[in-house]
Amino acid sequence: TTPFDAGAVTDWITQPFHFGASFSVKAGGPAELNNRLASLKKTYPNQVPQSAAFNYFVIYKGGGVTGMNSVMDSVQNWYDQTAALNYKPFFAITFETLCDETNNNDKNQSIECMTDDVIAAFADKLAVWGKKLPILVRFCHEMNAGWYPWGQKPQRYITMWRKVHTAINARTNKVKLLWAPNAGSYAPFKGQRYYPTAGSVEMKEMDTNKDGKLDANDDPYAPWWPGKEYVDFVGMSSYWYGPVGQYGQNEVPTPTKFAETMDFKDWYIRFAVKEQKPVIIAETAAAFYKCQTQKDGSVLCPKEGDSELAIKSKWIKQLISFENLQRYPLIKIICWFEIAKTHVFVYNGPQTFRDYMITSNPEVRDAFIREMDAIAVLRNANWAANQDRNTYWLQIPPTRKHGAIDPAGQLQATSIDVGGVAIDV
Repeated sequence: TTPFDAGAVTDWITQPFHFGASFSVKAGGPAELNNRLASLKKTYPNQVPQSAAFNYFVIYKGGGVTGMNSVMDSVQNWYDQTAALNYKPFFAITFETLCDETNNNDKNQSIECMTDDVIAAFADKLAVWGKKLPILVRFCHEMNAGWYPWGQKPQRYITMWRKVHTAINARTNKVKLLWAPNAGSYAPFKGQRYYPTAGSVEMKEMDTNKDGKLDANDDPYAPWWPGKEYVDFVGMSSYWYGPVGQYGQNEVPTPTKFAETMDFKDWYIRFAVKEQKPVIIAETAAAFYKCQTQKDGSVLCPKEGDSELAIKSKWIKQLISFENLQRYPLIKIICWFEIAKTHVFVYNGPQTFRDYMITSNPEVRDAFIREMDAIAVLRNANWAANQDRNTYWLQIPPTRKHGAIDPAGQLQATSIDVGGVAIDV
């Protein structure tokens, strides 16, 4: 059985840390990913590296209930493969609604196409899946940015989110919704496809300090917060792309980049600690740039820089360092973005090719496993399924008393009570 069968979010909060992967179906199924992880000889005879979570991307492009049923059925094979494993990982989906290609932020209807009957069909399928596996849904993620059609539309987004959460909760307590903005340090994401027009309702909603403009002084998270009762998990996308203003260059991460992301505008304190929510780092990786052919036939290559091993191993060290796991103990899952893809930094800008994967390069994979081993030994934890296959990959139990927060939102001591349980802060 899985320790995550309990429906209460507080039960999830008290669980140890786990590591999982977001990956393209082109990379093979869950068993193939596990095989790539297990190909390194282990020093622990009863432990085999296996992912504790598999995240798949699901895109709804319209078509009403029929369209929703069709897109959910298209993922059934991946669900079946995950359920067939000899342990119970999380089956996670990143759900995207892309049913309107209109570029204008104010007029795009990708939110409105999630009608009540479509939401009901979505929730019905999730409830069925939840009977066998714990289900996580990262619904319309990175909503504070402007590269998706549901992005940068705060009140419209909140209305849709609450409907989806209510529909799921009416059917099951085995499916949890993950609220996951993009790292706010890049806000307000000017130059993106769905950036709001001047004077629009959306711009006014995002202008949190009411100075008539959008800039780094506005809150990059609060306008999209649906309310504590409508959120099960909070999460974040956190990447290393290279130094700001020099994206496309292969350089090792700055040593405090991950902590800066978690602490920016007090995100971790405001939405994890104060709202008493477990955290999932839903997408994370370090980009290694390679040459990419542009639309005009030219080839864009990165300047000579640091190696793939150096870049990715240093990011891995930050993510799962003993210090960061102690500093952010409400992090319960870190999901590596196990994908290589082309990408642009601004809408219609030059394309770059970014390899985020840690299992395709044996040196990088081995470095990752060594880091996981080191943390497991340090914290006396299992980082893989044990002989009876009922434990998860890298279970790191809480070890400290916790802290309280004063009325000003500052850490006062070292403990906070969450459902009667002391949680590290």
